[in-house]
Amino acid sequence: MPSAPPTSTDTSSANGPVARGADGAGLLRRMYRASPLRQLIKIEWDHRGIGPKDVFLASYPCSGSSWMRFLLLELLAGDASFAAINVAVPYVGRHRVAPSIVPDGGRLIKTHEPHLARYRRAVHLVRDPRDVALLLFPIHAAHRQAGHPARRR
Repeated sequence: MPSAPPTSTDTSSANGPVARGADGAGLLRRMYRASPLRQLIKIEWDHRGIGPKDVFLASYPCSGSSWMRFLLLELLAGDASFAAINVAVPYVGRHRVAPSIVPDGGRLIKTHEPHLARYRRAVHLVRDPRDVALLLFPIHAAHRQAGHPARRR
């Protein structure tokens, strides 16, 4: 009787198919991804070039930060279009080419990260968590049905 072909989670070895990660590489990869050192390096890299005049727009995802970016860009620069919003108010990490639109010469930078001491000036947008949960539940349910693994932070 012919054997079944190896599945996508199997790798081949001299003794037959072996589950991926059985050799310890999967464990090391998960440990690296969850490493606090990796997170610190990423935060330092994304936040290079931040000045004391920069203003952060901080919020939880799906809390109305795009609406707030449009509002602030219209007030500060007078041009709030979909093309201008990502250039004028970029995410942290993409802020190096952002124009100075704050009156004292700072930039407006969007972030979903927790507060850091280097955020000298910030606008913290808060929304009722029940509304956010109702918005995010169908998105997370669709990811689970599509076979995407749950993300851990």
